[in-house]
Amino acid sequence: MYLGFMGLVAVAFLAIFYVQDKKSGRPVNFGLKASGKSVLRSLFLSICMIAAAYISLDVIRYLFGEDYRFWNNVFGVMKVEYWWVALKFAVVIFLPQLAINVLTNYTVRTDIPEWKDTLFTVVFSTAGVWLCCMLNVIMLHSGGAALCNWNSAFALVLMLPLTTYLSRKLYKLTGSVWTGTILITFLISWATVSSIGYNTYIGQSVWSTFFYT
Repeated sequence: MYLGFMGLVAVAFLAIFYVQDKKSGRPVNFGLKASGKSVLRSLFLSICMIAAAYISLDVIRYLFGEDYRFWNNVFGVMKVEYWWVALKFAVVIFLPQLAINVLTNYTVRTDIPEWKDTLFTVVFSTAGVWLCCMLNVIMLHSGGAALCNWNSAFALVLMLPLTTYLSRKLYKLTGSVWTGTILITFLISWATVSSIGYNTYIGQSVWSTFFYT
């Protein structure tokens, strides 16, 4: 639901920016222009990166009995058939994520250092989620009621900065939004299925206790 809503918002903003830039005579670049071969190359590269991440996960589990887990963000082991479920999630996630990535990279500032541009992009793209989360935490700790049911969205606090950074970084490396969109889609699908499937344990920590998770 979050991705669907943000995808619609992204499309609305892109339409506004497109009309404004057309009227002003500014060039319009959605980062979508790519040949079919380039898109397939992005798909292959994303699959290779996910496979490498999963292999490293197996190594970590073998050596230390751990997985990629921080707070509510989980990239855990999955049964073979769960990857089919993740693929179905990916089909639903792809289009709204594509719209979000296009909006994220619609304007790239060249008048400041690249690291500042990336930092500003991540901060401004995630500020709303962080603000909503902190307001909920403050109200809960002050004895009030939460603004909304945030339990299922705590993972966004860390996942959103990660995916925004990957979106901008891969856009600057490739010049298009395809690699970032496909990779982020796979990451979200993997994290979603591995955390709600047969492996539902989330270890307690200072963070999870503080945020009532």
